[in-house]
Amino acid sequence: MKRFLLSALVGLTIVSGVQAASIFGPLGVGMTQRHETARSAAIAGSDGALSDSVYFPIDNPAGWFNVGYTRYTASMNAVKITATDAGGSDTADDFNFPGMAFAMPIYRSLGLGFAYQGATDYEFLTYRYDTLTPTGSDSTYDVIRRLQGNGGLAKIATNLGAKVRPWLAVGLAADYYFGKTERLGTLTFTNGDFYRSGEFRRDQFSGVQLRAGAIGYIGRGLQVGGVLELPTDLRVHSTLVVEGGDSLDLGRTDYGLPLGTTISGAYTRERNRFSGQASLRQWGQASRDITANDTYTTAYDLGLGFERLPVRTPLEPWYQKWIYRAGVRMGQHYVEAGGNPIQSFGVSVGLGIPLKTHPGIFDLSFTYDIRGSEGDNLGTERIMGLKLGFGSAEKWFVRRKR
Repeated sequence: MKRFLLSALVGLTIVSGVQAASIFGPLGVGMTQRHETARSAAIAGSDGALSDSVYFPIDNPAGWFNVGYTRYTASMNAVKITATDAGGSDTADDFNFPGMAFAMPIYRSLGLGFAYQGATDYEFLTYRYDTLTPTGSDSTYDVIRRLQGNGGLAKIATNLGAKVRPWLAVGLAADYYFGKTERLGTLTFTNGDFYRSGEFRRDQFSGVQLRAGAIGYIGRGLQVGGVLELPTDLRVHSTLVVEGGDSLDLGRTDYGLPLGTTISGAYTRERNRFSGQASLRQWGQASRDITANDTYTTAYDLGLGFERLPVRTPLEPWYQKWIYRAGVRMGQHYVEAGGNPIQSFGVSVGLGIPLKTHPGIFDLSFTYDIRGSEGDNLGTERIMGLKLGFGSAEKWFVRRKR
């Protein structure tokens, strides 16, 4: 997918125009993704304290405890992004698999699970118009700087959870991040007497981050949860290739991931469930040796969700046996554009359709988000997403009784 990048190159006066869809992101690891299940997306990501015989929270390892079954989930996502700035507007589509996970019983209340999730997206295309003055000369030249990038990070998570008390579940997780970003920059002189030059840069990332989580069951339908993400440094190996094929090893550097905290809660009364979640990450305090000229700030995400739960009696009509969901969220991204933080607002709706002869549920969600503004960030994005997921529980890895 083609996208444009609004963060300015150092020391240049730049005019940018939309080239297909856009994304606000730094030149480092790209923009963070919401690696949610279809059910989580429908309730605005507020599932951190919800764990039952089928569903479990992807980002809270405490919810991966043993429920007597092997639970698994997978989702696919279709997205349409419309970007607008002073140069016009354009759209682009994307289709991806944001993640999959399964949690299996180990011993008593202990559960173990693994997940694959997309972490960041790094795809864009932008043209920047500039005037250069060579050193020691009074002459000026009009040039076009073309910057194109792709790649991003993914992570594989190992989660261990246990219900240590009837009212308390705890968990630990280790996330292994891996991936690369590739960026091609070309400089074209508009005067035909000059040549076109360019350079290609590849940054390869790897590293481990640890998480700890807990879920408390207070009673009367009330649950609370929390997750702590410890700060860490990703190792980065950078390579630069200039026109002509000459390669230069730029060595190894660090890219810091910040301390992250998430608090969540849920309250269930009869067939109505209300949930909420708040997360905070101090990106401005994390150290990094590359892309030091990007402006990082505090990122937060607030979400409120609602679920209308199904009836359990077999004689009720089919529409009473479905799960109806809705959510609203707002947040701030971890990189600034146009000298200001990037604000976002979104709404979501969804359905859960239980299978008649199998303990599985098909989940469908529709999300609509607005990110950034032309006044504060020099551009805005409107993002529509359609996500389809499936979650179930099986007797895999369960010891048979003799």
